Order: sequence, then structure tokens, then C-alpha cells
Amino acid sequence: MHRLTICLLVGIFVLATIWSAEGLSCLRCAEYDCQPLPPSTCQWGVGKDPCGCCDVCLKGPGEVCGGPWNTSGWCGEGLTCIEEKPDDFNSVGVCKKKT
Repeated sequence: MHRLTICLLVGIFVLATIWSAEGLSCLRCAEYDCQPLPPSTCQWGVGKDPCGCCDVCLKGPGEVCGGPWNTSGWCGEGLTCIEEKPDDFNSVGVCKKKT
């Protein structure tokens, strides 16, 4: 009986862990309707979206960046994303010049 109780508790713990896990789900790139993005429209350069499929403009100084899976964007060349709480996975930051 004791062994059954332990197995049930371990099973419940595993299920709770799986349900609470968060992940980024991306479609296959062919399934996205990516619009052309002329580089001239992006002052700080062109990068890819968090799924690596569509072109997006990189962020400039003072713009919001980072966040979970960098959903708030990446900083352009010569800039770095300074997050408010670097140890917090969900933390967003602001693009600043690299020192």
C-alpha cells in the first residue's frame, strides 16, 4: 500500500510539472505569411522573429527588447538589451549602446 501511495504522488508531481511548463510553439516557416521587409525601412538593421521565419526590424536605443524568447525584439548592431530583471525569464529590457 505504501508503494502505491508513493507512485501516485510521484505521478501527480510529474503531471503538475508538465502542465506548468511553458514553451514557444512555432509553426513551420512555410506556414507563416511573411511580408517582404526592405532593409531601408529598418534604421537599426533586419533580424528574424522569435521563430526564425520572418524578417523584423531590429530595435534602436531606448526601445523595448528581450522578454520571453525575445518576443519584444532584438537590438540592432552596436546595441545591447539591458533587462530590468536579468534573472527573470519574462523580463523585458531597453536597448542601449554597448560599452
